[in-house]
Formats: sequence, structure tokens, C-alpha cells
Amino acid sequence: PGMKNEPVDRHSWFTIPVLPSSCARCTPTGSLYERPINLATAVSEHRNFRETLQAQGVRVHTVRGLLALDTDHDMRARLELEDFAFERLTYVLSSDSKPLTAQQEHFISDDYKRDAISAMSTDQLVEIVLTKPTVTLRKADKNTEMQTVNVTFEPLGNLVFTRDQQITTAKGIVMCRLSSPQRSDETRVLEFCFHKLGITPIGHIPAPGTLEGGDFIPCGDVSFVGVGLRSNQAAIDYLMDNDLLGHGSHRLAVVRDTCDQNQDRMHLDTVFNVVSDDVCLMSDNTVGLDAAFPRFVDEYSRDPATGKYTVSREKVEHAQYMRENGFAVIPIPAKFQLAYGCNVLNLGEGRIISVHADAARLLARYFTRAAERTGRPISIQVIPFRSITSMYGSVHCASCVLRRVHKPASSEE
Repeated sequence: PGMKNEPVDRHSWFTIPVLPSSCARCTPTGSLYERPINLATAVSEHRNFRETLQAQGVRVHTVRGLLALDTDHDMRARLELEDFAFERLTYVLSSDSKPLTAQQEHFISDDYKRDAISAMSTDQLVEIVLTKPTVTLRKADKNTEMQTVNVTFEPLGNLVFTRDQQITTAKGIVMCRLSSPQRSDETRVLEFCFHKLGITPIGHIPAPGTLEGGDFIPCGDVSFVGVGLRSNQAAIDYLMDNDLLGHGSHRLAVVRDTCDQNQDRMHLDTVFNVVSDDVCLMSDNTVGLDAAFPRFVDEYSRDPATGKYTVSREKVEHAQYMRENGFAVIPIPAKFQLAYGCNVLNLGEGRIISVHADAARLLARYFTRAAERTGRPISIQVIPFRSITSMYGSVHCASCVLRRVHKPASSEE
């Protein structure tokens, strides 16, 4: 009792980012992708996703747009972007270079890098932020003073999935600490974007904690956090010890994956999602004690007088926990889950975006029958997203809520 579907405020933002750079696409598995992608198709699908959100009244920003915001007319914004690009660009001298003269030393100095950056266009600066180039140089024998040996990049190839760099609680934004080294710089980029919107995070997950936003699903007075392949207990402890979930979240349900921890089910939102005040989706191979990959809930309750959390329940099978809290559980076949049938995006007010037609049919049939009893309409829109799901994520992963409005258990949507 007390759980409520918690849609975003209609005036809040989803941050929709750039797609991966060419260098990230060269080695799909090394970039945490499931399979090779067609960038042109991915760009088209992504554009359609943004347009779908906008048609639903959602205000949409892109990461590129936020990085560049106001730089065309505000010198402070321009300098902030230049400073960020300065951090992301590195000059190094090749180990086989001949000794440099004092004049030549200037061309690998911070002063020279600053001069180069100040002459760049906004688009160039944004590209540097997103690809983190390292330029290796040596002394030239003729023509210019220096010769470029090579340029290497550390592209943010997973920045299309903006769910993971932070969680948004009723209290504010908490910056996460991602578990994969390929993604470690993403939180810095998203925090810069939040700064451009005037948003200051209320916390940062410290080491050894790891937390990714795909493991966080708020639901009224309870917040679900998955612990397994990507997120750990140290991050959960930090959230509770610093009371970062907000006063409306009286319970924290830690959904533990102790026997699976597979990339196909890496985050909680790949196997579980809340679609209304009393309905949730679960991959059928995680439902029940005899399931192939069961999840178990440890519940922590917050003392309103002290703000401290203590364990109130332990090792409750996840589907049982949901049913005991008044939810119907719709089992999604495992083969649908593998195609992101559970990874829907709930916009609130009965509006859902899905990428899997057969899973959407199951959901639509359920709500059609339920509407005869409740009278609550629901809209489920299926959009093409195959090229982006090839990168191991879907519409829930590829969106970021920047503000939530807590709904008490007695309120109506």
C-alpha cells in the first residue's frame, strides 16, 4: 500500500543525446554494443523518438544543444565550453621526437592549446568534449615547427543512453558512478548540461559505490533500486546515509540480482517496469521462486523523525512483493524481454512508449480488459528503435527525467 505510479512533471525535460561517434562504432563489442549498427538508421529512429516525445508535450533537449546553449551570444557560456574542451583535449610529445627548442615547446603548451581552442567554432568544441582527443606530435624536419604523429580518441559512444549517468529522486538529481570504464566520463558531460539548465545535483556517488540510472525506478512512497551487474550496495548505503531520496520516499526496495548478473538483464529496467498505479511488467524468467533468474527484495524504511533507514523486510521474491503492495504483474515472455519488451517509457497519464509490438499487445489487451472495470484509458505507442537497441538499450534507457513530482498515495493522476 502507498505505491503510486510516478510520472514526470509535464514541464520537466527529457535529455536526449547525440548518437555515438564513428570511432565508437568501429568496434561494437568494445563499445558495449550488442551488435553492429547502421548509424543512418539510428539517427532516423532517434529523430522520430524525439518527435514522438514532443508530440506528447515533453520538452526535449539534446546534449549537443545543451553544450552549445547560449554560446552564440553569451561570452560566459562560450568560455565555459572552451574550458570544458580544454580539459578534454591533450597534447603529448612523441617518445621518438628530437629535442624541442624553447619556441617549439610552445606548440605543446597549455597556452598554445588555449589559443587553438579560442579560435574554434562551437561545433568543434562540442566534438572535442564528446570525443576526448589526444594529439601526439613530434618535432618536424621542415615546413611547420611540429608534425602530428597520430590522434587518438576516447569517444562517449554510450551517451545515447542518458538514463544511467544520474538518478532523479523527489529531492533532486544524484550523479551516478558508472561501472564500465568506457562510460566513466559521461557523468561529467551530463553534469555540465545540468549546469546549463541551472540544475545543481544534490549528491555524487563516491567510490567504491557504483550506481546506474537504469537500476532506479521511483514509485510514489517507495523507490526501487537494482543491485547486481552494474550497481552495488555501497551506492545504496550512500543514498540512505545522505537521505537523498526525498521525504516522499518512505521506503527503499533493493531488488537483488544474486544469481544472474548477465548483460542481457544488466539493469532493473530491462526486466521490470511500472506502467500504472497498480500494474507492472516483469520478464517471466524472473517471476517466482522457481524462475530461472529470480530477484529478491530487501526493503528499508525511513524514520521520518531521524531520516534514517532500517531494514523492514528481507529476501521477498520480487513479484510477491509487488502483489503484496497492490500491483498486478504482467509477465513478459523472456524472448520479448531480450528485445526490450519491458523497457517501456511511461510518460504518465496513461501514455506509454514501447519498441516491441508483441509486448505492447499484451499490455494493451490487459488494459482493455481493465478499462471495463476502471474506466482508465491508456495509450501505447510502438516506435521503431532496432538500431539503437543494438547498442544494448531502449527508450527508457535513452531518456532522462530532470524533475519528478511526488504523488501521495491518496492523490489522483
